Amino acid sequence: MGLLFGKGQGIIHTKIGRTDPFLGGLTVGEYFAMPDEERERIWNEEHAMEIEDFEEHDVKPNAYVPVLEGLQEEKEAHRARMEDWLAEARALRREILKRREGVPLPDSVEALRELREERDEQILGDPLQPSSDL
Repeated sequence: MGLLFGKGQGIIHTKIGRTDPFLGGLTVGEYFAMPDEERERIWNEEHAMEIEDFEEHDVKPNAYVPVLEGLQEEKEAHRARMEDWLAEARALRREILKRREGVPLPDSVEALRELREERDEQILGDPLQPSSDL
């Protein structure tokens, strides 16, 4: 099961998993395992825009720059969509915890690591044992 981004008609829906890259060098799972305040801090850092973030170009004084038109509105709409998505994710998290009577879901990262190790051992054998193929 992945998280579903996007809402409504005309928006592309993309499923992402807990191990997919997300924000600030973190995976989705690492990000959502953090306390709300820490996630909010990282989110705000990743979406902050400063004048230095924009590439500078030499132009004539009467240059028309259509890219900047509507930029603030687009940024505000994007932030509102992301805040809505985060609110939905937080509500889902609370609902899951409620259904599980406060017991969090097991650590899927650790379970997957163990399954991969078992699979590797089945395929490759014990790396500490000498191969009988020689």
